Amino acid sequence: MADRSDIDRVREATDLVELISEVTTVKRSGRSFMAVCPFHEEKTPSMSVDRARGLYHCFGCGKSGDVFTFVSETQGVEFGDALELLARKTGITLTQDPAEARNRGRRGAAIDAIRRAIEVYNQRLRSAGEAGPAPTIGSLPARRRPGTACSRPTGSGAGSTSRFPGASRVRRCCW
Repeated sequence: MADRSDIDRVREATDLVELISEVTTVKRSGRSFMAVCPFHEEKTPSMSVDRARGLYHCFGCGKSGDVFTFVSETQGVEFGDALELLARKTGITLTQDPAEARNRGRRGAAIDAIRRAIEVYNQRLRSAGEAGPAPTIGSLPARRRPGTACSRPTGSGAGSTSRFPGASRVRRCCW
């Protein structure tokens, strides 16, 4: 994570109104601005944007926050990535802790390894001898179709010998 001073510099250098206007329509309304909220479907402005405080709030869906929250929500990134994105945009160089850089490298390597493992397993599953198209609902026997009632007792009645009464009621079809 960057220093607190870096976070404050990026926050001060980023114009929230300009940032939001890249995503949606923003209009001046007195001291603040009103915008069409990008987080839910609507046609009228319900998001209040206060440039002086660097905050936004939508009266329709209740989402609110600052520049980092807005970038995180709209871009689907975490705080650290939002900070880096805004720092690049404003031309601010972030100071990096060597330990953090090392951890970030390890995390990236782990994510790459998991992606490679997923590719290998998907390839093996598709090329296995038993691999084939998934069965359709119509090709399943009637007793195994989803949503059909099971003709066997579920073991949830008064004379049930089940150790967990009611647990088998969740099962909708025979196995």
